[in-house]
Amino acid sequence: MRASVLIPLVVAIASVAAIASGTLAPKVRAVPSGIFVLSARADPPTLHTRCPEGLCAYLELEDFDCPEEPPPPAEVLIIGGHSVPPEYLRAPPEAIARVVQCLRPRLLVLDTCYGFSSPLLELLVTARPAMRVIGATFKLPPQGLAYDDAFYTALPPEERARHVRTRSGARLESWWTDPEELRAALDDVASWDVPRLTAGLQRKHPNLVRVSLHGDEATLLVPVPPSRFRP
Repeated sequence: MRASVLIPLVVAIASVAAIASGTLAPKVRAVPSGIFVLSARADPPTLHTRCPEGLCAYLELEDFDCPEEPPPPAEVLIIGGHSVPPEYLRAPPEAIARVVQCLRPRLLVLDTCYGFSSPLLELLVTARPAMRVIGATFKLPPQGLAYDDAFYTALPPEERARHVRTRSGARLESWWTDPEELRAALDDVASWDVPRLTAGLQRKHPNLVRVSLHGDEATLLVPVPPSRFRP
C-alpha cells in the first residue's frame, strides 16, 4: 500500500569525482524522506527491499562510492538481501560499514537473515557511534520485513523503528549503538564454557550464539568457532 506522505520533488546530491578510468562513480541520490535502501546485484531481485513509489533511494553495494562531499545524514538506511555472518549482502561487513559511515543514518534496518550479529555491529559502533539499529537474530522469509505506512513519515528513530515488523510476529532486536555495551557482551561470550555455549546456540554452521545486550533489552548473535564446543 502506498503511504500517504506529501513529498516534494526528488533532489540529487552532486556526483562523486572521476575514478582513475575517467568514468564517474554512480551518484548518491536522496529522496526527501531521507530513506535509503542498500542491496546487492549478487542477490536475486526477490530479495531486494522495495518501498512505495518515490519514497526511497536505491543503492547497489557493488557500485557504492561515497562522494567527496558526503550527503547530509540519512534518516534511514535499510540493508536488504541475503546474509549469513560473517557476510552481509554476500560481502564482508567492512563493505556495509563503509556505506553506513558515508550516509550516517539515524536508523539502520537490517532487513536480512541473522543481521543483528557481532561481525557487523562491531564495525558499526565505530562507523556511526550514535544510531538506532533494528534487526533479526533468525532467518527471514524471502519477502523480508514488513513496513507500516507510518514508517515512511517523519518520525524520530525510536518511533519509526516500531513500524517495522516481522511477517511471523517474531520479535526484532532494537538497540542504540554503544561500544561499551557491545564489548561487555563479547567479553561475556568469551568466558562461557561448553554447556553455556550450547544453551545459547541459535544456529549451526556457522555457530551463532545468543547473548544479551544492555540487560535483556536486546539479544546479539556472536559467531563461535567449533573448537570451543569441544570439552
